Amino acid sequence: SINAPVVRSHPSIYYIDPGNRSNLRCALCPTRYSENDIDMPRGFMSDKLYLSILDKIKDYSIELHLYNWGEPLLHPWITEFISQASSRNIYTNISTNFALPQSEESLYNLITSGLGLLHVDVDGITQDFYEKYRIGWKLEIVLTNFKNCHLH
Repeated sequence: SINAPVVRSHPSIYYIDPGNRSNLRCALCPTRYSENDIDMPRGFMSDKLYLSILDKIKDYSIELHLYNWGEPLLHPWITEFISQASSRNIYTNISTNFALPQSEESLYNLITSGLGLLHVDVDGITQDFYEKYRIGWKLEIVLTNFKNCHLH
């Protein structure tokens, strides 16, 4: 008989998608389909579920990616999610299109939440190139959000 390998450790890097909603309809993204798509209902993770997952992984997680198919900045509690992970000494990062106008307060909350890495997807340096993929959205919003980050 062949002995199957036995894994004796836990993963140290996790991906948790706080929601599968997006503000954009990018050409290659599965969340670009209708909000009424019955094959992929849209929604956000509850804080109760998130905290229960954090409690299960906190002893061996060193890094948490809070994104996958959705836009993390749409989640109403994203900065609290980041803070909760950070308070458990878990390095966090998000990947965002940064295409939603952000208030100075929301940028301040994001920057001071304990976030380790803010990855911003910019698909062009001119509006013409940008909207080839980010259809109907304004590069100016992304650039303004960047500029306003330095205020904090």
